[in-house]
Amino acid sequence: MVDSVDSPLIHLLIDVAELDKYPKQVTKIGPTLKQLYNHPRVGWSVIYNQDDRIIGFLASAITSMFKVRFRSFKTEQEAFEFLNSVDETLPDLRTFIGKS
Repeated sequence: MVDSVDSPLIHLLIDVAELDKYPKQVTKIGPTLKQLYNHPRVGWSVIYNQDDRIIGFLASAITSMFKVRFRSFKTEQEAFEFLNSVDETLPDLRTFIGKS
């Protein structure tokens, strides 16, 4: 998946607005996450539309376990503005707000 594009870094954007159930067996996805997060071109993992403490804790725990660059934001706009501030190669992501 990561190797299918030419971008120097691949960022993961995760909208959790409609998440209504928590993952119960996080350890089962561990090998897949390890393979993904060990890739040298994986950039930031960013979740947004997030104000649930449990989701924040789970995401933080998973990303710290794999030593991933991670941030959590309440809004899509904050998430996109953050990514634009840390990666100059990205287009202006504000043009995509509300289109996901």
